[in-house]
Amino acid sequence: MNWKERYQDKLVSADEAVSHIRSGDKIIFGDWVGEPAALVAALVRRAPELREVEIIHGMSPGPNDHLKPELSESFHHT
Repeated sequence: MNWKERYQDKLVSADEAVSHIRSGDKIIFGDWVGEPAALVAALVRRAPELREVEIIHGMSPGPNDHLKPELSESFHHT
């Protein structure tokens, strides 16, 4: 298998990637342009089933749905 095939074999959707995050996990977002917008959106979609996920991040370019007060039981920000 060449590198292109190996790369393609590892690609997953944002929803699949965040499906591995569990309540109580700690995750780190990159700052500004390094923030993975698709992953943040997928994580917000999972908020109802998650509790106390600690998100370590700096400044965010937005959208900032993960910072909404109603998601405070799902996400803790550092």
